[in-house]
Amino acid sequence: MNPSTNPIGSLLYRSFAKKKSRFSKTMCTYCSDRKHIIREFGLDRSISTISRSDAENFINNLRKKLAIFSVSPMARRFHCVFEFAVNRGFLSKNPFDFTVVLCPPQELGL
Repeated sequence: MNPSTNPIGSLLYRSFAKKKSRFSKTMCTYCSDRKHIIREFGLDRSISTISRSDAENFINNLRKKLAIFSVSPMARRFHCVFEFAVNRGFLSKNPFDFTVVLCPPQELGL
């Protein structure tokens, strides 16, 4: 299989596979992260089609629904998941390679 056509579901499975020994609360966090990213991008979307703009829009949409104190660590975890793909040669660049900036809710249109 061409690495650039790897679907998100496969990436999530691979990146979380080594984390099975984590505490159950941590695993619940990972399950929540998976739920959000799959809801946004779908399970079968190729990871190579996700742009930085897609990632930024996704994080901004999460910020409209969740507290920044939930979104910021989630964005860091997504960065780690996609960095896993970069390190294994599935992607040339991490679409989540940006900093989540704390800003007032009114700037997000809340």
